[in-house]
Amino acid sequence: SQYFYRLGVAETWGKNPMKGLAYLEKAIKLGLSTAELFIAKGEALLELNRLEQAVANFQQALSINPDLMDGILRMGMVCEMQGQIADAQYWIERALKLNPDSAIAHQYLGIIFLRLNEKIKAEEQFAESKRLANLG
Repeated sequence: SQYFYRLGVAETWGKNPMKGLAYLEKAIKLGLSTAELFIAKGEALLELNRLEQAVANFQQALSINPDLMDGILRMGMVCEMQGQIADAQYWIERALKLNPDSAIAHQYLGIIFLRLNEKIKAEEQFAESKRLANLG
């Protein structure tokens, strides 16, 4: 089952999410049930623009590991994509409580502040993201 998980991740990252999804579902059928597996499956579904199914998989991952940073960030990202800005902000701020040094979380929070027309707060988050990523 780990074999199919790895193949699924490789195919999804290799821009073949349909094949990746098939491998990940096979890993599940063989009994693998980890938070990382459900994140990978959600990621494949996201690539296929199946947002509701992606969310369900991210939620499944978080039910296994509520503090999984990848799951929390992806929930925020999907909420933002769906225009659910308050929910997106909740998830990203939750991620930052877990890891205040996450450059990607600061980047996402900057995007959320832009969507809220809070340009100064957005600029602060983008600057912090750059600093943490050693880009500025």
